[in-house]
Amino acid sequence: EINSTTKGFLPPRVTSAQRNAITSPPEGLIVYDLDCDNLYVYTADISGSYWKNINLGEPTLQIFNYTGGDQSIVVPSCATYAIVRIWGAGGAGTGSSAPGDASGGSGGYINARIPVTAGNTLIIVVGEGGDRSGGGTYAGGGSGINGESGDGGGYSGVFNISKTHANALVGAGGGGGGGDGENGYSNYFGGAGGSTTG
Repeated sequence: EINSTTKGFLPPRVTSAQRNAITSPPEGLIVYDLDCDNLYVYTADISGSYWKNINLGEPTLQIFNYTGGDQSIVVPSCATYAIVRIWGAGGAGTGSSAPGDASGGSGGYINARIPVTAGNTLIIVVGEGGDRSGGGTYAGGGSGINGESGDGGGYSGVFNISKTHANALVGAGGGGGGGDGENGYSNYFGGAGGSTTG
């Protein structure tokens, strides 16, 4: 216990590079980052261990909607992680009133904290919802048979710097398209999309 009315606690003062170079920091370690002018504590949760800015005010909220193309955002200075909520796009149903038709599957969902590096560009993909065009959808939604089954929904995800499998940080799969169950065949409901863990 430290108790004083005339003095304060002065934690170690380091640059961001020095902070990140600390080997196996114990949980609860506190440093003052000179580059960011903020206190950081090394903490852990179910997603893993990370440096948390304990002076951080309200987080910046950024919402990305479907646009039909890749989107991007530059990680702000001194940011070490991002909290993301991602929904994969739903698949389309068969769209007919026939008794044997079926609905498309729901897209996957994930709520996660992901590590980020200040200054890096994150690529944001927001999948397109399934339709009945038979041509597939943006972000990997599979093609149904035009007029008989629904297209699958596209995935949504976040990538670091470039959109490659190796650079995928988090993702939620699109739902499958519903299949036509006419002529006595069973309904073919689209499967739900999965997601990475977080």
